[in-house]
Amino acid sequence: MLDPVKLEHFRNLVSLSAADIYLVPQNNKNRERQLEEMMDVALVDGDFARSEKELIKTVAVKLGFTRQEAEDIIRRYLLGKS
Repeated sequence: MLDPVKLEHFRNLVSLSAADIYLVPQNNKNRERQLEEMMDVALVDGDFARSEKELIKTVAVKLGFTRQEAEDIIRRYLLGKS
C-alpha cells in the first residue's frame, strides 16, 4: 500500500517542477482540453479524489473559467467516461 504522505509529497514535487514550463492555452477549447488531460491523470488510479477535483477547479478558475463552468466541465467529462 502506498504511503499517503509520500504520495502527496511526490505530487507536490511534480506540481512544482511543472510550474516552470507552464504555458497558458490561448483559447477556451485548449483550456478545456488541458483540464480534461488533468482529469485523465487524476483518474489513473481509478479514483477521482476530492483534492484532485478541487485542484482542477482552481486551475480552471486561473484559466478564466468560473467555478460553475469548471463544475460543468468536470460533470461532462465524467459523464463521457461512464
